[in-house]
Amino acid sequence: MFQELRGPRVIVRRYEIEDARQRFDAMQESREHIRRWDPDDAEVCRTLDETKDWIAGKSLKWSERQSFSMGIWEREPSRYLGGIGLHLRQPGGWAVPAFSIGYWIRPSAQGFGYVTEAVGLVVTYALDVLEAQRIEIACDPENLRSASIPQRLGFQLEGRARNVYRYPDGRLCDELIFSFTPADRRTPNKDGT
Repeated sequence: MFQELRGPRVIVRRYEIEDARQRFDAMQESREHIRRWDPDDAEVCRTLDETKDWIAGKSLKWSERQSFSMGIWEREPSRYLGGIGLHLRQPGGWAVPAFSIGYWIRPSAQGFGYVTEAVGLVVTYALDVLEAQRIEIACDPENLRSASIPQRLGFQLEGRARNVYRYPDGRLCDELIFSFTPADRRTPNKDGT
């Protein structure tokens, strides 16, 4: 796997223990925002020690080639913005290869296109180097910012899965499923071929 991916404005790279303080601070800023969309993730990294343990656990998954959790950093000035993960999709996994991508960004960095750039870097890497045949992004239909990212990158909306999980208030939530395959890279000619 790569050491880091560099875009015009962001760097995507594997977490190191030294990143714990920056990730913890970003989680403190983001916890309530994340809670609406992913209540379980809102409860991780509640202390600096928990954050170090979280990074160690993600490093183990990386070495097992099951899940690749990375941070997103702004290039200039260097600032931690959020996280992105490339995970083996089940079923399929390495046999296809098929992956899913998840992401979050601290509220103070929203609206600048950082996540779109980071997801684009990871998608390109997955297609070009890992020879991905399917990349999937699932998100809450009410999370319009999150849903706009796969749309901007040319993912296809495959459908809406109903009653997938519950909001913290107990209401049931649906999920939009977007996918990207190597065929989606091809731009059709004017005649559609």
